[in-house]
Amino acid sequence: MPLVELHEPDRIRSPVRSLLRRFADSPAIIAREREDEFKAIVRDNGIRVTLDAERNKFLFCMDPVPDGEAKRVWVGLAILERIWAYAYSFQRFYDVRGEHPQGTLLTPANTNSIAPAWALMNLAYRAEVRKERMAWPSELPNPEWMQDETVVLANNFFISICAFMLTHEVAHFILNHAPIDVVPPDQAIREEYAADT
Repeated sequence: MPLVELHEPDRIRSPVRSLLRRFADSPAIIAREREDEFKAIVRDNGIRVTLDAERNKFLFCMDPVPDGEAKRVWVGLAILERIWAYAYSFQRFYDVRGEHPQGTLLTPANTNSIAPAWALMNLAYRAEVRKERMAWPSELPNPEWMQDETVVLANNFFISICAFMLTHEVAHFILNHAPIDVVPPDQAIREEYAADT
């Protein structure tokens, strides 16, 4: 049983749709030997993780108020799209950097092979600033372009990032943390570090 509640994932219209089932199982993919333990922690603490595909929110957070029987971690589809766009862009920049002398400034003007990654990263950033979903042109890379080695690597990078973020949010509940916006900044910083470990 996946960790994340996915309601009709095949009906979700998004370039990351093909990765949603792997996202839902990402902690188990990254640490298969700890899968049962992690799922038991989530179950025994009444935590539910839900993908929010409806609202165009930049969202990956714990809901501090139990909604009846469960504590809830909300994951917005908008953030998953941006995480993938950033993962692809950073992977592409990393791949291309080895083709040029150290210290070379890589731009779409002097390195055509990074132009799609540059465009995708800029779209993701603009959507993040506006707190909306990305407009994803069909000519830009997406997770289904499996013939592209950078896409395959980006998909794996994306799953690793998601596993970390999911376990981080679950840790906030286990550690009885308060919502970040109601605690003093120094306490919020300590709690963020604690949820990482």
